[in-house]
Amino acid sequence: MKFTLKKSQKISWDGWRGWAYSSKEDFPSLSALYIELDKSHGMSMSTRSDRVYYVLDGRGEFLTHNSPPGADQPWAGNFKVEKSDIIIVPKNTPYDYRRIGKNALKMFMIHTPAFDEKDVVNQPTASSKQQSSKILKFTIKEARKFERTGRKGWIYNSKDDFENANAVYLEMECRHGKVKDLKSDRVYYIVEGKGEFQVKNVEFRVKETDVVIVPRNTPYDFENKGEGKLKVLLINCPAFERENSIKLEDNNSCTVVER
Repeated sequence: MKFTLKKSQKISWDGWRGWAYSSKEDFPSLSALYIELDKSHGMSMSTRSDRVYYVLDGRGEFLTHNSPPGADQPWAGNFKVEKSDIIIVPKNTPYDYRRIGKNALKMFMIHTPAFDEKDVVNQPTASSKQQSSKILKFTIKEARKFERTGRKGWIYNSKDDFENANAVYLEMECRHGKVKDLKSDRVYYIVEGKGEFQVKNVEFRVKETDVVIVPRNTPYDFENKGEGKLKVLLINCPAFERENSIKLEDNNSCTVVER
């Protein structure tokens, strides 16, 4: 399934703008959203969905419920985020986030399972806070790098860090090779470049800001079709396990196409 920013549903309130790529009607297991933030989001939590954020541009700050409220105060227990960071907010975890600096904080995010308004608690009180988990931050600098012919990857986290989701950044010069995952749904966000996906027997082109969702147990492949590298963020839900990832063809000798 391919989703584009042009066809997304725009949502906004004071200082916050969002573009919903998909909904639970499109795919119940996860939904995707692009965000631009000028102020702060407001304290909230989801009782059902884990949330994964990828910082595309700008700088920001995430606040846990243990931090003092009010944007004018120092945020104890907070952490700063910048371009290429991954932030995972587990369900039942009250949190807020805000922009730092002059430029908007721009992020791609997913809800897993898909966003449902009835599961959201805004301005959660002490009585509404169930057993919450720690918000997790992962950086590209600390990611585990791997490299093969025609491709590079940075693994932000594993199932040992968070079993419900993990994130990988990929730079492709060639074709990936046909695979399927028996357990994980996969969502791809196109950070830069142009490419082509084949999901089952359907082929379609992708470009920057497009989103592709590949359901579990679905054969697929993708390939760089641009002048430069195809740069993508991949999120596996639940987190990747090697024994569940099935190669459907041998593509170890990945050929870099001259363009």
